[in-house]
Amino acid sequence: MKPTPTAQDWHAHYAAGRDSARRISLDDAEIALLTHGSAHTDRIEASGSTVLLLRGPQS
Repeated sequence: MKPTPTAQDWHAHYAAGRDSARRISLDDAEIALLTHGSAHTDRIEASGSTVLLLRGPQS
């Protein structure tokens, strides 16, 4: 069984491919469609990046 990746593992992976990474940009309407139906959403922005956390379907 492989060990669970750590934040440092992910950072190293991202840093190695940063220049060739595909950049994806969603506008607010696309984000609204993506988050529709989720019980809980969080939008976290830092250092020019945004992370969307979607939790469970609405009941």
